[in-house]
Amino acid sequence: MPLKMVKKFGHYIVTAIVLAAMGLLINSWQNVVDKKHTYEVSDAVISAFRSNDSEILDPRRQDIQFFTKNGDNSFNRGTLDSGAKTQHIIILAAFRTGSSFTAELFNRNDDFFYVFEPGLLLTQCAMKSGMSDAVFPALYSQMLENILHCDFEIASMQCYLQELSALSNSSRLRYIPSLQCKHSNVKPCSISAESLGEVCRNKKHIAVKTIRVRQINEALHLIRGETLNTKLVHVIRDPRGRIASWLKLKRGAKPKYDSDDLDMQTMWTANTYCQQMLDNYIIGRTMTNIGYFDTKYTFVRYEDMAENPELSAEGLYKTLGLHFPTSIRDWLQDNTKTSKGGDFGTSRNSKQQAQSWRSKLTLAAVRAVEALSPCKKLLSTLGYVTPQNNSILLNLNISLVQKVPDFIIKEHNATWRHFY
Repeated sequence: MPLKMVKKFGHYIVTAIVLAAMGLLINSWQNVVDKKHTYEVSDAVISAFRSNDSEILDPRRQDIQFFTKNGDNSFNRGTLDSGAKTQHIIILAAFRTGSSFTAELFNRNDDFFYVFEPGLLLTQCAMKSGMSDAVFPALYSQMLENILHCDFEIASMQCYLQELSALSNSSRLRYIPSLQCKHSNVKPCSISAESLGEVCRNKKHIAVKTIRVRQINEALHLIRGETLNTKLVHVIRDPRGRIASWLKLKRGAKPKYDSDDLDMQTMWTANTYCQQMLDNYIIGRTMTNIGYFDTKYTFVRYEDMAENPELSAEGLYKTLGLHFPTSIRDWLQDNTKTSKGGDFGTSRNSKQQAQSWRSKLTLAAVRAVEALSPCKKLLSTLGYVTPQNNSILLNLNISLVQKVPDFIIKEHNATWRHFY
């Protein structure tokens, strides 16, 4: 065989070996385990690590360590600091997960410039202008960054300002409670980018609540570096409780929802929610464990907030390095024992609300949600318990929320290098 053919054949062999090795490395990265379970992470998680940002994932960094967190919840980091520097908080959640309740912990703090769901107004503007859905994530990501900079003057913010200006003053306060208008409360008054920026800059901290950041990697650029000092608060709810709330809103109130009520759209909604929450949780915890996120990511289970509102809220503030004001404690005492305000209200009997799904879903409906592969993984990963029978499901003295299992990453230096 000619030497040229031998070299060419040898090149193919080497290439095949390299590709096989890369496949093994991908598989090893996709195996993420907790105390009891091993599962594959979806492509959305892998894409977050396939970043070209050498500052984050450069394997030559000696300060990056792999370790296991011992924390049984998300409130074991940070220090209490009454003189904390400016904080930028993004409350990352999904529809019907109790995120508005969590967001009120910042809205009720006079030190915060709070923005409610800016993506909703941007969506309305996008629909009017015929904007492609493919463009929305990038535009919304840029919009969030502008808000965190108190910059409302650039062209991309004009659409948002137009939608905001068209609202009545009372409706406008829902989106930006700090924005007061000197004129009539009924007739809208104009809003300028300059005046809105001034209101924003007059506050010490900024908080934005959003359900329109589907994947956490869409917000990674907002927490890179120390310029903005941005932190993510990831709100997660038991998918069974979320689907019961979703059914009430979309299908109307019923004494109970059975498996027959879980049509294709409902099951798709549940499946999508579980996969997104699982992906985002894994990204957040993994990036924390490798030393990049540090205290920039924390997760909050809605059920923990509902069961112990004051303790959980104070712990969240401590995690974020913020002073916990008495006004928030007083608000929680006044608004977590009775329910008012309808389906979108923030005044609820929190303990009762968190467990209401157990009497609203039949065991068959519960089993249907639990059988979805992403939901099964999410439940076990976040410490949610599956009831063995109907008696346990209906017995509210038996908790279906346990300690969050430790989060463990398989250490593999070669796998780390794979992304380069």
